[in-house]
Amino acid sequence: MPAADFETFLNSVKSESFSDGKMEKVRMVSKTARFSCEQAGRLLDALSFDSDKIDMAVLLHPTLVDAHNFYQVLDHLGFDSSKNDVRSRLGL
Repeated sequence: MPAADFETFLNSVKSESFSDGKMEKVRMVSKTARFSCEQAGRLLDALSFDSDKIDMAVLLHPTLVDAHNFYQVLDHLGFDSSKNDVRSRLGL
């Protein structure tokens, strides 16, 4: 996603009060948008709980234009068990 568009989108995601609203907004946009791993990591940072970050990482993986850098997205998870969960769910 172009940088300016992403900043607007990220601010919109952050404006949602609850994780469900943030996830739904990302789910809707990810149907047509493509993200870099750096952008995906910033979207994960907009969430408070690792369980939500896990779901977001799995959701965003198919949209990544540089999936070979997915380790950067995993770096935004706080626990090794969360990273392992994402890898397991994606078959990585």
